[in-house]
Amino acid sequence: MKKFFLFLLLLQPLAMGAQNAADLHKAVVLITTFDAQGKVLHTTHGYFAQPEGRVVTPYAPFKGAVRAEAVDWKGRHLPITRIIGASSNYDLLVAATERPDKKTPTLAAASTPTERGTRGLQQTYYSTAKKALPEATAIATVESVDGFPYYTLTTPNEEKYIGCPVVNAEGKVVGVVQKNFIKDAITACAIDASAADSLNISGLSVFNTDLNAVGIPKLLPQNDENAAYTYLYMFSRSSQDSVLVQTAFDDFRQLYPNNTIVLGDLATFYALRGNYARADEVLRQGIAKADNNLAALYDVQSALMYAKATAAGEDRYPAWTLETALAAAQNAYKANPSPTYQLQQGVVLYALKRDEEALKQFAAVNASPLAGSRSFLYAANTLARSGGDRAAVVALLDSALNHCAQPYTQEAIAPLNARAKYLMEMGEYRRAVGDYNDYEKILGRDNLTPYFYYLRSQAEVQSRMYQQALDDLETAISLAATTDEKDDYKIEKGLLYVQVGMFDEAIAAANEVLAHAPDHLDAHKVLGVAYGEKKQKALARQHLQKAASQGDENAKALLEKYK
Repeated sequence: MKKFFLFLLLLQPLAMGAQNAADLHKAVVLITTFDAQGKVLHTTHGYFAQPEGRVVTPYAPFKGAVRAEAVDWKGRHLPITRIIGASSNYDLLVAATERPDKKTPTLAAASTPTERGTRGLQQTYYSTAKKALPEATAIATVESVDGFPYYTLTTPNEEKYIGCPVVNAEGKVVGVVQKNFIKDAITACAIDASAADSLNISGLSVFNTDLNAVGIPKLLPQNDENAAYTYLYMFSRSSQDSVLVQTAFDDFRQLYPNNTIVLGDLATFYALRGNYARADEVLRQGIAKADNNLAALYDVQSALMYAKATAAGEDRYPAWTLETALAAAQNAYKANPSPTYQLQQGVVLYALKRDEEALKQFAAVNASPLAGSRSFLYAANTLARSGGDRAAVVALLDSALNHCAQPYTQEAIAPLNARAKYLMEMGEYRRAVGDYNDYEKILGRDNLTPYFYYLRSQAEVQSRMYQQALDDLETAISLAATTDEKDDYKIEKGLLYVQVGMFDEAIAAANEVLAHAPDHLDAHKVLGVAYGEKKQKALARQHLQKAASQGDENAKALLEKYK
């Protein structure tokens, strides 16, 4: 009975006029995608969709493509210029192109889902024949994919139909044909055309892996400047494809010509790639407009000049120096006397080692509502370099950490490390251990060096946290990359064992080193002291003599002790 029902549907006459039916295939195009070398990747089909300038087509053939074109029924080649939206889950992509002429039909999606049993459905296909007619088709089953109807058709499961639209009696697109991957399937599937209408590019589309897998420029949001700028800003900082980023900047400037802040981002894009002359030119263009973004553009100019001038081995474009960076920062402050721009002046003055002037700038920022971890850290570093009191330096670092989010994040790494160092110098070892503990929590063991664990062990020893110190030395040994480095930490472990009266453990640690380095001076000294404290003076003198014979004065003094 089911087969007979489908047979009756296929026999339904065309509900649209003969001329309209003959025109349907004119909306269908042949799509070809190419890789970076110009080699054809795939061919598929699509159709001109409403609103005008859009082509709906399968997504899979576009993955890895850097160029694509559509060929209409007359054989005219139309480049795909921008990607409007993409989804591997729906296997749909919406692209921008130009209709070859006003007579070329565009198809709109049906306003409501289509049910099984709907009459008058027509299957289109690509054809260069002037009077090509669509074929009758029907819906066999209806399921759902993410809320969009998904149809099984009576359309043959052939490449000829993939990407082509199924059209209802009103000339609206019901669905886009897709390959049926069920084994031995003889009929195709289709996803509802409304799924294609849901695809677009937003400010957060830079994180869309499906879009990023297509190397064709993306269409920026056309009626939302903030969304377009968000996308552009993040895209320019994440993409490695200079051509795509440059195209996105060009598109944005054409859409929103009065937005000058974007010129700072474009300059940053060039500067990060070493094209300082072009970056300078772009900034000058923006600054010349002297609008509300003048201070911000000067600030970007200063930051880029500073980064270039302080980069190791960077000697290109001598016009950008720390002096020009300072002048740009001062211009920013003149345009808008905000603490934000005082901070940049302080940073550049610090790099110029004009510490007294830098401290004044940092003090002004730190007395303002814009004070933050960075401004207090710079003030601390400047005060320390200029010979300031350690307690005052630590107080500034305390303020820097007080402005960090809790629990600590990457922002706290530098002030924690600096404060731990000064606390060690001031004899506040337990506080130093606390800072080192927080430092470890942020970075994680796998991202720390053996030397870090050695440093923390020294603070723990001074705090009489002997077991923690031994554990850290064991960690340092396990992380050490070379035998010599491992030996250094084994000796430190041996010395700590001696300090806490664990002489047998100290002897074992030193012997581990002597097993492959029999003349190791420090290992013999550890053994000399450990045996001496155990009242085994002959063994003590034997090992101390070996160290003394290598010129170690401390070993000679110890020989006197253990006569």
